[in-house]
Amino acid sequence: GAKYISEGIKENKSITELYLDNNQIRDAGAKHISEGIKENKSLTKLNFFGNQISPLLLKLIAIQLISD
Repeated sequence: GAKYISEGIKENKSITELYLDNNQIRDAGAKHISEGIKENKSLTKLNFFGNQISPLLLKLIAIQLISD
């Protein structure tokens, strides 16, 4: 599932917010999603509430969102 989300993020250059609350996403899935974020400059808000993602990985993803 997360691979498809990543592809969608890469291809949709107009998306600004994405809510992925309570989707049972773990670190492996979040890493896929972070690959999509690297190629998308329009996404500014991403919500991962209620998933099983490590705090360190969440911090790295947040840095990706604000660094471009």
